[in-house]
Amino acid sequence: MTASTTGAGSAPIIVLKFGSSVLPSPDALPRCACEIYRWTRAGFRVVAVVSAYQRVTDRLLHRAARRRLDAQATATLVAAGEARSAADLAAYLDIAGVRSTSLTARQTGIAAEGPPLESVPTSIDTAALLAALGAHDAAIVPGYVATGRSGRESLLGRGGSDLSAVLLAGALGARCRLLKDVDGVYDLDPARAGASARRFTALRHRDALAVSNRLIQDRAIVAAEQTQLVIEIGALLSDRATRVGATRTDYDAFPRAPHDAPRRVALAGGGAVGSALARLIHAVHPEWTLTAVLVRRTRRRRHGIDARRCVTDPAALLATNPQVIIEALSEPGAARDLAALALARGIPVVTANKALLRAHGRALDALAAAAGTSILGRAAVGGAAPVLERVQAIVREHAIDSVEGLLNGTTGFIGDRLADGHSFTQALRDARLAGLAEESAEEDLSGRDVVRKLELVARAAWPGSAPPIISCRPFDSGSRAYGAAPRRLVGKVSCDAEGCVRIHVAPAEVGADDAWASCSAEWGAVRIVHREGETVVRGRLAGGLPTALSLLADVHDLTRLETCDATNPIDEHAPCAAEVRA
Repeated sequence: MTASTTGAGSAPIIVLKFGSSVLPSPDALPRCACEIYRWTRAGFRVVAVVSAYQRVTDRLLHRAARRRLDAQATATLVAAGEARSAADLAAYLDIAGVRSTSLTARQTGIAAEGPPLESVPTSIDTAALLAALGAHDAAIVPGYVATGRSGRESLLGRGGSDLSAVLLAGALGARCRLLKDVDGVYDLDPARAGASARRFTALRHRDALAVSNRLIQDRAIVAAEQTQLVIEIGALLSDRATRVGATRTDYDAFPRAPHDAPRRVALAGGGAVGSALARLIHAVHPEWTLTAVLVRRTRRRRHGIDARRCVTDPAALLATNPQVIIEALSEPGAARDLAALALARGIPVVTANKALLRAHGRALDALAAAAGTSILGRAAVGGAAPVLERVQAIVREHAIDSVEGLLNGTTGFIGDRLADGHSFTQALRDARLAGLAEESAEEDLSGRDVVRKLELVARAAWPGSAPPIISCRPFDSGSRAYGAAPRRLVGKVSCDAEGCVRIHVAPAEVGADDAWASCSAEWGAVRIVHREGETVVRGRLAGGLPTALSLLADVHDLTRLETCDATNPIDEHAPCAAEVRA
């Protein structure tokens, strides 16, 4: 088999395979989206290989047999199962704020020959896939399906999504992680053997063929051995994995860790973000308990929040003994008081409140350190665009010169409306109806929202620097479009050779060469310029679900902090294993 590739960026690529055991139905889309997001926020470009939903392939094969379709027609019918799940996942990621696209089987680039239901791959052309990754953070592709010599669909045998992932990872020079309903390969079925089942940390390819017991398709293991590709076998949102393709076979040095008790989470805020977060937690972690929700009025109905869990007193919230508090309040004073109370009691806090972090971040950090806990606030900048995460990661390796781009979704939405010929008043009204602007949008329109975000970026990029010099112009009725190019509220923070930090925020016309030229409505992009080049971060800047996705990712990072010990080691190849406190 031959492979051809073309370059598309320097960010590493990981191939994640989602089989029907982890994507059994559309209800599992939020969990899979969280898995993809944790890798994109860590700086990876993701190729997500998806199988059909559970039992869909069997039903389609049965339908083909009942209609007496020939092998080629059967392959075409069955391939529709993977195409649907790929399209569904890409659509959900778009809503959640992750810049993604779905590709067809032909665009995936795997060519095959032989029987349409059991074809043999012959070549891979990754040009279309790399082009997609050049413009997106994630490309969603159907597994199991290749393109036959006739140009029509052919299938790679049952379990063929594993083979698709292995072939693509080998051709792309990427990491390969097959996501299963267990956190690795065991010597016995852990569902039956319980704690007596031993997990392999590493397996030689040949040993994996003997012990995987159809957890991995045999053809995929053989293909990986031929190219000396290491396959990681793990579970969704878990850092533990078995590495298939190691030089020796080893068991886990520690006994199988018992299942964690359901996590107790308290939520402060029942608005758009709070409601979206409550729904996301229920979808991703039904085993967690939402102990209480702090709101102003308990009688107001909130989608996704049980009114019986609502309280109006912070003391009542803390009395429910949560293991973590997620803060999504609109009042900085109330947020500060609650965060201080929680941290003093040793309860970690996750927040998206930029005003809180800007005014009280250092004091809360000190309080958290004294209590031996953490406060994380990376959702405060950029919604689903992981700006702070990337700045924190880059500054550990390289000096940062500047950070520039779009950081306010409200003005982006309004800018699009202005470019379409709407009045400023109508554009603002539409933004409110879309849930992208508060009744008083002064914080967004004045530019203060962007300034506050850039102050947090400056604190991360140049710790210990003096307060920045700020220049800010509002986005108002004078911020109209010129020609076909919309105007955006562009913010930039930079540090000169003398260590002077400057922030400049003003409406500007979008140029064709700008990193954010393709961003529309509430989508944004930020260019981080450093000594080794530049990094572009993209995502939805506003909306309940994108912010909720980022908040939940910080909760997952807190879990990694808590479990980083000798009895439950974090996989050294995990995306965010070390310095998530930064």
